Amino acid sequence: MFASQHGLDSLESDVACVNFTLNHVPGPIVLVGHSHGGTLITKAGTHDRVGALVYIAALAPDEDETSQEQQDKFPRTPIFEHVDVADGRVWLKPSGVPHFCGDLPEAEQKLVLATGAVPVADLFNQQVPGTAWRTKPSWFIVATTTTPCTPTWSGPPPSAWAPISIPWTAATFPGSRILTSSSM
Repeated sequence: MFASQHGLDSLESDVACVNFTLNHVPGPIVLVGHSHGGTLITKAGTHDRVGALVYIAALAPDEDETSQEQQDKFPRTPIFEHVDVADGRVWLKPSGVPHFCGDLPEAEQKLVLATGAVPVADLFNQQVPGTAWRTKPSWFIVATTTTPCTPTWSGPPPSAWAPISIPWTAATFPGSRILTSSSM
């Protein structure tokens, strides 16, 4: 298992980082992404050795859509009331920790705040080509308590999803359901 290390300086450089990592991993490869990582696997997943994608409460923008445009189709979550934009970066305020990782023990919440990445302010408005979920098998865990699946969803169509069961506790992702999608 490998994890690419993103600088969050631009979508292009983050996707390039994923591709650099893919070039050093024997294939076939299953890419897994959470949150912004979903955008990265959507774009980098077009790599010829990627065989499948797994989205865990992640963004999955379409070819003509930015991550921000996808998020704007849903109600804004409370976390966005607890960030500051300074020096061109988005910083999580201490008051936002309960909204970001409130289910973690206090010591781990402090670690998340101390080590959390600070993306460039316009990262979710950037675009690069690639929509791997249109051509590769993809599975989705959708957080139904924070981002409802509605007809305005512009990622893989909900009509293609089917519930599946997995061998881990549902407490890992409270309020989530496991969904799968075949190739589009």
